[in-house]
Amino acid sequence: MFSGSHAYVSPAGYGDNGPTVPTWNYLSVHPYGRPRILDAPDDVCALLERLVRANEAGGRPRWRLDSQDDSYVERMMRGIVAFELPLGRLEAKAKLSQNKPEDSRLGAAVALEGSDRSDDREIAQLMRAAASRR
Repeated sequence: MFSGSHAYVSPAGYGDNGPTVPTWNYLSVHPYGRPRILDAPDDVCALLERLVRANEAGGRPRWRLDSQDDSYVERMMRGIVAFELPLGRLEAKAKLSQNKPEDSRLGAAVALEGSDRSDDREIAQLMRAAASRR
């Protein structure tokens, strides 16, 4: 199971729309399948190359795996358990206070937007987006 952004939501953010309790808003994905361990060094290296390329795409300057000494990379790869997960089924959940009235959800989103935590701010943005689709 993989967790995305998550945030504690205080009842104070919902305003005066009746009784309420604290909650936790979150995103999660649960992939189902039979994992396969990648133990061939070439397979692990190819996976790392794809991972680095995808995550360095917006960076300036871009870091490259092949900029490192081969013996160093080989030592580091021994500490990695690489795997593939061919998907049989995928379940996702987005709990974003959908059970609350729109003005309550937007009030809670405003409260989260003022947080120092990036997850709180992302959940606030997703709560607003969900409210606008209704």
